[in-house]
Amino acid sequence: MDLEVKMRKFVNADDASADFDDFIKMLVVIIVILFATAWSVTYIVPHGNVGVYERLGVIDHIEKEPGLYFTLPWARIIDYSVQTQEYEFKEIKGTLTQEGLEFKFDASILYSIQPDKASEIRESISGDYFETIIVPSFSSIAREEIKRWLIEDIYSGKSTDIQEDIFIRLKEEVAPRGINIESVYIRATGLPPLIKQAIENKITEKQAVEQMNFTVQKEIAISEQRMIRANATAQVNNKIAESITPELLAWEKLQVQKEFAKSGTTTYLLDTGNSDGNQMILPVEKN
Repeated sequence: MDLEVKMRKFVNADDASADFDDFIKMLVVIIVILFATAWSVTYIVPHGNVGVYERLGVIDHIEKEPGLYFTLPWARIIDYSVQTQEYEFKEIKGTLTQEGLEFKFDASILYSIQPDKASEIRESISGDYFETIIVPSFSSIAREEIKRWLIEDIYSGKSTDIQEDIFIRLKEEVAPRGINIESVYIRATGLPPLIKQAIENKITEKQAVEQMNFTVQKEIAISEQRMIRANATAQVNNKIAESITPELLAWEKLQVQKEFAKSGTTTYLLDTGNSDGNQMILPVEKN
């Protein structure tokens, strides 16, 4: 009898242990389901991005700032980076200059989007907005701008002007779509050796002509300065000559005679034979 009771207690203990294990397993499953459900309805917009909320195909035009958000299972948040990004074009070909020569170049574009325009970009632009908007606009503007210049101008320092013109036009064209163009850089690449040598020779000749023109202008300026000085000296001499009259000369001669009379010398007046009556004064020391 005691053995039977003990066996019943052992069986009941095994049943209780099995029930407890089942309960733990069920609890774990419930926790996993709850966690998965919670995870599916939460979303984190990372730093440097804004989120566009889309629910059943309808876009909310209030962008989400970085942070944690709860969403409905039939809704989603799409990230758009608002940080500055760079894209590089390698050896763009097929762009012709004014004289019809091919100009090959590399280019870099720094760009970003306006944070409050992310929802409009999502709604109005299909796919990657850079490939859809920026690339074709840049290609078209670059061809138009480079076609305005000669190949020698591009390789002799005008590339900065072309770069600035492309930047201004591209920025104005894509700004209404919510895209910021921050910088555009272009760098010339391969050029046939003969054309490169011809351009360098022409640039050297142009610099020589400019140097010669500078030297000529410098000599002309020096000559003009000398002429001005000579004219000024002549005017002074003319003024002095006009101020010397016979009366002035007679008065000066009289003053000299007076000075000699006061000195211890003998003075002789020699007639020069000139019609103006001027005489030569010869002082002689007395013994």
